[in-house]
Amino acid sequence: MFRVALLLAGVGIGLWHLKLGARAWFVARNDEPLSFWIFLLTGPFSTLPASITSFFRPVFGGAWLCCGALICYVAAMNALGPKGNLDASISGFIRYSAPMLALGLAVFIMARLSKTGFSGIDNMNGEK
Repeated sequence: MFRVALLLAGVGIGLWHLKLGARAWFVARNDEPLSFWIFLLTGPFSTLPASITSFFRPVFGGAWLCCGALICYVAAMNALGPKGNLDASISGFIRYSAPMLALGLAVFIMARLSKTGFSGIDNMNGEK
C-alpha cells in the first residue's frame, strides 16, 4: 500500500516537474550554460522516470531520485553564478530538489522495511 502511495506521489510530482521543465526548455536561449541543461535533465525531466523505476526496483529508483536531487541543486547553483541570490537558491531547492530527495528517502525507507519483514501499518510491532 505504501508502495502504491509513493508511486502516485512520484507520478504527481513528476508530472508537475515535467510541466515546469518543459516551460524552461521552451524559453531557453542558445547561450544557456551547460549547468542549466544538466539541471533540467537531472531534475525536472528525471523525476517521473525515476519514480516509476522506484516502484519496480526501489534501491535503484531511490538512488536515482537522491542523486538527481543533489546534482540538480548543484547545477542550479552553478547556473545562478557566483552572485546568485539566496531567494532563487531556496526557491530552486524547494521546487525541485526537496521533493525528489523526500521521495528518494521514502523509497529507501520502504525498501528497508520490506527487507526486514515489516509488512505495513497494520502490524506496528513488526510481528509476522
